[in-house]
Amino acid sequence: MFTRILRSSALVAAAALAAPQQAVAGDPWWEGQSLCTSSNLSVCASVTVVQVGNQLTVTVLNTGSAGSIFTLGMFYTTPPSWSGTYSLVSATKNGSDVTSQWATGVQSLNSTLDWGVVKGGDASWGVQAGDEVVFVLTFDPGFVVDESTGLAWHAGQLQISEKCITGAEGEHSCVPVTVIPEPMSMLLLGTGLAGISGMGVLRRRRRRLDDSA
Repeated sequence: MFTRILRSSALVAAAALAAPQQAVAGDPWWEGQSLCTSSNLSVCASVTVVQVGNQLTVTVLNTGSAGSIFTLGMFYTTPPSWSGTYSLVSATKNGSDVTSQWATGVQSLNSTLDWGVVKGGDASWGVQAGDEVVFVLTFDPGFVVDESTGLAWHAGQLQISEKCITGAEGEHSCVPVTVIPEPMSMLLLGTGLAGISGMGVLRRRRRRLDDSA
């Protein structure tokens, strides 16, 4: 029984470290991960999308240390592409309503859906470092966020701007941040390793007892 428990602990620990950030089949690979621009700026964001029917709830957390994200978009990476109408219903920044500061199709990212800070808006209206903005969009039926959906954003700081486009290479590529295992995962790993070590000790003791019998 003890051997089974130790073996189970080891398997749980290995599974905890190997588990991806999101486990729902069909989700885009970038959802919930922190992606960073790769050249002029070091702007990072974690974007999570929840789709219910013809409504998208897009949560954008700027995990970088500087820079403001002022345009966002989603697109299909493989045909067939989607074309239709969509609208921005609301935008909530750190719990405050900022819907009037954002609009659709303001600065094109050549995306299927794109929205951004209204023209002439203040630079502070974007998703700044440490900010979390929740957008709600509605669209004609047919748009689906899945593994074939790409993500893009346009960010700036002073006179420098940068685009982050998933799947792109070169200056506009998005770079995933290496995920550091959570303390619980490390604890499970330690438990599993200890279990494996304990199994070895038990086996050696049994062998000695058998030899002395």
